[in-house]
Amino acid sequence: MRKFCFASAKAHSMIQIAAFLMARFPNVQACPMGMELGEMLEQVGFDENEIGKTLLFLQLLEEHEYAITQAINPQPHSMRIYHPDELKYLSDDVLDFLQFLQKEHLIQTGQREFIIYALMYLPEDDITLDVAKTLALLVLWAHNIEVPVFIQDELNVLLPRPNLMQ
Repeated sequence: MRKFCFASAKAHSMIQIAAFLMARFPNVQACPMGMELGEMLEQVGFDENEIGKTLLFLQLLEEHEYAITQAINPQPHSMRIYHPDELKYLSDDVLDFLQFLQKEHLIQTGQREFIIYALMYLPEDDITLDVAKTLALLVLWAHNIEVPVFIQDELNVLLPRPNLMQ
């Protein structure tokens, strides 16, 4: 089994925002939204660009909640065919990571599709494996799915606070 780690500094701030939100709020429903959340994150000292990406993602998550949770799961041997634009912008590492999450039953089809949808909203240079991991982490949190241990461990390494995810 391939282990994906959150080592890049580029998404570090977005990972910190995700960890901050998960440590403060039990789920996305308890989290303030929009400008209130943006102001709170600014006061804490997060990067404005990373705040913007996180707010966009949370807004998309809220707008598409029904589609995410009601997506029909494919047959066990079916295969996802990617649009040429998706193949152009999503690296093999990102696609492998999403396949890994779904194969391990950490995300469902609708959640995978949502992560792809959200990634396609970002500028091409911002679509990285670390950003995909962070979006997956936020989807798990938003749907009250227990965050896998390997992600908890990585976040605890990045943000040395005891029991960050508990």
